[in-house]
Amino acid sequence: MLQLGLIVLIVFLGFDTARSAETPHSVVSVTGDRLSYYESENGDRLPDFSYCGYGQGAEKLPDVAGRVHLDPSGADDTGQIQAAIDYVASLSADENGWRGAVELRSGQFQVAGSIKISGSGIVLRGAGIDATTILATGKSRRTLVQLGQARAIANEKNQSNAADEALDFCKIVAHVPVGSRTLSVDRATGLREGQRVLIRYAATAEWIAALGMNSFPSDDGRGSWLDWKPGTITQTWERKILSIEGNSLQLDVPFTASINPALTTA
Repeated sequence: MLQLGLIVLIVFLGFDTARSAETPHSVVSVTGDRLSYYESENGDRLPDFSYCGYGQGAEKLPDVAGRVHLDPSGADDTGQIQAAIDYVASLSADENGWRGAVELRSGQFQVAGSIKISGSGIVLRGAGIDATTILATGKSRRTLVQLGQARAIANEKNQSNAADEALDFCKIVAHVPVGSRTLSVDRATGLREGQRVLIRYAATAEWIAALGMNSFPSDDGRGSWLDWKPGTITQTWERKILSIEGNSLQLDVPFTASINPALTTA
């Protein structure tokens, strides 16, 4: 179960739409045993992806016993996968906090909805990267696998704002380059070092237009179903505050896209 702090940083995130005229560079250079990352004039750099993976890549994957074993049905597998997850969630946790694993055998599992893992100690795993596939079917935009309690799942299109009303909010007020771990907020009151926060960004019409994702070709000229729509793309990142200096926050993991507060109407 995700244990999150009571602060949500509301931002509107977008890639820098200004096209750089800089001469192409190698994004990474090696000097001895050290890597050096090229930074653009905006400060963008290749993000450090070494934080990815279980335990931020620093811990070995746990060996959790399988409790349910599933085969593809050839049709929509959302129901059987969700039922298996809910069953494992009902089991008692062992001394290490694990309840068990839902194992998907070889083949392609079709999911027309979303799979939700809201409890702790549950593992969803396949038979191998080349053996098991989960295919999101249909045309709806959605999160395929949701982790955490409903309060922490902030990218649900129809989520109620009731949970948010109990949280404190602050806004990011300055541009954040790709690969940065530093945020400038309007106020840092109430924030503390070691606190886990949610950084949430939503797609505004301005952000979508800046990316050019609202002008896919259509037969009738009224817009394509592929066009991104405001309010349908909301994402959250969980981060930990390492240090605070004034209204500047240093976080534990870098951003993989730039933050441009100018692309919001808030």
